[in-house]
Amino acid sequence: MGITFLSPLAGLVVLAALLPVAAFVAGERRVAAVRRVLRLRPPEGRRRFVAPAAAVAVVGLLALAAAQPVRSERHTGRVRSDAEVFVVVDSSKSMLAASAPGAPTRFDRAGADAVALRRDLPELKVGLASLTDRLLPNLFPSRDVADYGATLRDAMGVDRPPPLHKGTGTTTSLQSLGALGRAGYFAPGATRRVAVVLTDGESVPPSSGRMLSQLAVGHVALVFVQVWRPRERVYTPSGPDPAYREEQNAPDALRTLGSALKAPVVDERRTAAAASRVRALVGDGPRVEVPTHSTIRPLSPYVALAAIVPLGVLLRRRNL
Repeated sequence: MGITFLSPLAGLVVLAALLPVAAFVAGERRVAAVRRVLRLRPPEGRRRFVAPAAAVAVVGLLALAAAQPVRSERHTGRVRSDAEVFVVVDSSKSMLAASAPGAPTRFDRAGADAVALRRDLPELKVGLASLTDRLLPNLFPSRDVADYGATLRDAMGVDRPPPLHKGTGTTTSLQSLGALGRAGYFAPGATRRVAVVLTDGESVPPSSGRMLSQLAVGHVALVFVQVWRPRERVYTPSGPDPAYREEQNAPDALRTLGSALKAPVVDERRTAAAASRVRALVGDGPRVEVPTHSTIRPLSPYVALAAIVPLGVLLRRRNL
């Protein structure tokens, strides 16, 4: 914890405190000269210093407030040093499907699930990636919850980036998940690696052997969260999009893929269960203390409010 100033140059206002000091000194000299002429004794006590001291305090406190002091405090937390997680969000066009016009889309629900997963895994570094016909990292595993939320909210969306090969069908390629095992997505020191894939499962590859071998090379385990409900459509301002066709066998196909990859498949309504699966896969391990976030509290209002005390003294002395 420490005190810093956002506008330190504004503190030069404190030089204005020299004015009442100079006025007091000049006045004291004139009064002393008169006393000497009249052969009067100087007043006893220090009450005559109260008013100028109060004036200096008012100016000084206002100058301090103008410098905008803030109290910054750094918070830390203990996180696993040997485990990292990627939350992979399917961002293909089929994720725009919803139960009705204006209802939350699959992508909206996947985003809410991604937030819930981050909340349920505070002890792990978590990253974000988007999936269309290729895998793209948006945020490498980090403990920073604010960065995670900002990336999910501002950098990720359906067809962001657009797929390389556009067509009338689905543009997701779950086969691209194999890149997690060979493209440096995880830090070299992370020996426990898990990817949670939020997808509607409408583009399951016909063969999983290549993906399984790629993930095995990188020691990456998968957990699928299926964001899918029957009879959902992609709605446009003019009505349902005729280019989209629901894959009614998506749940069975994703469960089959999960079985081949030894990856559990969890329904979108059970993100807590998905977080439990992640914890089971990473097990227990060493933890280190890392900075998590900082809090800043402005102190200017309190300093300015404190100036009321010497100002009150000054006004009271004047009215006496």
